[in-house]
Amino acid sequence: MEWNMNPLYKDVLERAVSTFAQTFIGVIGTVQLTAVDASLVESAVVAGIAASCSVIKTGLASKGPVGDSSGAAF
Repeated sequence: MEWNMNPLYKDVLERAVSTFAQTFIGVIGTVQLTAVDASLVESAVVAGIAASCSVIKTGLASKGPVGDSSGAAF
C-alpha cells in the first residue's frame, strides 16, 4: 500500500516515530541499568515529549527563518 503524502509531512512523521522509538528504548535501558523507577507508561510519556519536540523542530526548520523548506534540515 502506497500513501500519497506530502513529502514534508512524511519527513515529520518519520522523524517523530524514530525519535519516539529511540527515546523509549533509551529510557527503558536506563531504567534497567540504574535505580530509576519508571513504568512503561512513564517511559512512553518521556518518549512522546521527545517526539513532540522533534515535530516542533521540524516545523521550525521547514518554515522558520533558518532551514530548508524542502525538508526538515537546518
